[in-house]
Amino acid sequence: NPLSLNSGTGTTLQYNVAEDSHIRLSVRNMLGQEVATLVDAPMAAGSYNATWYPTGIPAGNYIATLVAETAASGNAEIRHLQMQIVR
Repeated sequence: NPLSLNSGTGTTLQYNVAEDSHIRLSVRNMLGQEVATLVDAPMAAGSYNATWYPTGIPAGNYIATLVAETAASGNAEIRHLQMQIVR
């Protein structure tokens, strides 16, 4: 991070799921508008990767948000990661 729009490549986000959960991984701009949904599915415990290709968006700062809602309890854990897109 930062990620270049000129390179034509994406950035890979790695995350771990501690127990069976519904995972939602999304990217938002600094106004809180969602610009991409990378994952929105139930997942078993394990390690995962999601790649984001920021095409068609302006350079700037973005926030990746991971929400893991545990299947058994319904509790949710939220993590944020700031990313900077440059030209």
